[in-house]
Amino acid sequence: MGKNKHKKKLTTQGELKLTEKKIPINGVISLMLGILAIILFLIACIYSGFYRGKAGQWVGIMGFISLILSAIGIFFSWLALKEDNIRVVLPSIAGILNVIITLFFVILYVISR
Repeated sequence: MGKNKHKKKLTTQGELKLTEKKIPINGVISLMLGILAIILFLIACIYSGFYRGKAGQWVGIMGFISLILSAIGIFFSWLALKEDNIRVVLPSIAGILNVIITLFFVILYVISR
C-alpha cells in the first residue's frame, strides 16, 4: 500500500490521531530574511547597473546588509531546527537558502579582491 502523507499515532482508546507538528516561527523568520536578502541584493545589482558601476557606497552597504541578513537567517533556522515537535521542511529550506546566499557573498568578495 502507499504511504500516508500524515504520520498517525494511536491514542489510548485505539483511535488514530494525526500528529500535531507545528511550523516554527523561527523558520518563517529565517525564510523571510533570506528572501529579503535576495531582494536587497537584486535591487543593488539593478541600481549599480543603471549607474554603470558608479553607484557609490550605498550599493556596497546594501550588499553587506544582505550578507548580515542571511547570516541572521542561518541563526534563526538553527534555532527553529532545535525546537521539538516541528515540521522541519521550512526551516531546512530556509537554512539552505541562507547558507547559499552567504557563500555567494563570500565567494563574490574573494573573487573581487
